Amino acid sequence: MEAAERGEAFLARLREFCESQVDAVVIERDAQIPDKVVAGLKELGAFGMKIGTEYGGIGLSQVYYNRALMLVGSVHPSLFALLSAHQSIGVPQPISMFGTEEQKRTWLPRCTQEISAFLLTEPDVGSDPARMHATAIPDGDDYVLNGVKLWTTNGVIADELVQIRGGRGYETAESLAARGERGVPAEQVLRDMRINRIFEGSTEIMHLLIAREAVDAHLAAAGDIIDPQADARRKARAVAKAGKFYARWLPTLVTGKGQLPTSFAEFGPLAGHLRYVERACRRLARSTFYAMSRWQGRLEHKQRFLARIVDIGELFAMTAACVRAQRDRADGTAVEFADAFCRQARVRAEQRFDQLWHNCDDADRTLARGVLDGRYTWLEEGVLDPSIEGPWIAQDNGAAKRDVHRVVP
Repeated sequence: MEAAERGEAFLARLREFCESQVDAVVIERDAQIPDKVVAGLKELGAFGMKIGTEYGGIGLSQVYYNRALMLVGSVHPSLFALLSAHQSIGVPQPISMFGTEEQKRTWLPRCTQEISAFLLTEPDVGSDPARMHATAIPDGDDYVLNGVKLWTTNGVIADELVQIRGGRGYETAESLAARGERGVPAEQVLRDMRINRIFEGSTEIMHLLIAREAVDAHLAAAGDIIDPQADARRKARAVAKAGKFYARWLPTLVTGKGQLPTSFAEFGPLAGHLRYVERACRRLARSTFYAMSRWQGRLEHKQRFLARIVDIGELFAMTAACVRAQRDRADGTAVEFADAFCRQARVRAEQRFDQLWHNCDDADRTLARGVLDGRYTWLEEGVLDPSIEGPWIAQDNGAAKRDVHRVVP
């Protein structure tokens, strides 16, 4: 109850600040967040939303943290990026999760007052941190940084709003307002939110990373069985280990609460959706196990299959929606929204389950190889290349640039 009261109080202060102190038009026009807005967010404690109160933060739960981001993002998406990057891929999260107590007491209080940044991307490194070349070498109490970074990082509404508004969707809010119409910033929202499918790992890369996590338990239990480099002794040990693991795991895939018509009754009209989630989770596990048995080590090359496995993971979003509606059940509309979302998600899940085994992936893979081999360049005849001449990846990005760093009081 104390955490909920703290969260509601913070949201009220944040809303008042956003309504009275933040001008989205100014942020868009000047292409930067004004110092006074950054200072105001700092004073509110917004940079310490996920930092525990014992370290000077607000200590919001994940729910209230998400609601706070939703609030500032509705004013201008750059505020969402500023706060979320600082607290998710910046310093606070890794220190909170993996830091020593000394490190927490040293750094987390600073993070409530200072903005932390995240630098990953290099000229030939995207979402693969293992290939980074930049170095940080200790030098006394300091570090010597050497290397090149392309970007410093401090939704999908994936463009339907722009489509629905037609030509007006392409106009800026100021342009619309100048003509006497409501200044809806649809084009700006599309530009700003599109980054969510790229930063912190592109959607395509994250599909593979999440899929790897999904099969990690199987690889730990039976990885040597499918490893072509494993010798006979390692394979024999893996068979024994896998036998114990699957003897416990496989029976859980046969039956569960989702088959009982009375289970999850406390969720009222949403109970049927949770029963579906339980059944679908076991079905998903069976599909993954069958795929590993069928393709073994080649499974890692079945990227479309793995992507569908991950997308079926929308089952988690169904569960979250039902739990949220259960919490807000006093408001009947919450149940209506959750029910609508779950119905739509179930349709998508069934389509993906079917596409796991009925698809044209092999033919598409052959076609893609043909494209890479230059078999279809005749399609480019009569087409001009509008790109500016240069290498796909620059060899030297260390040219001096204007220093745009600014200190916020």
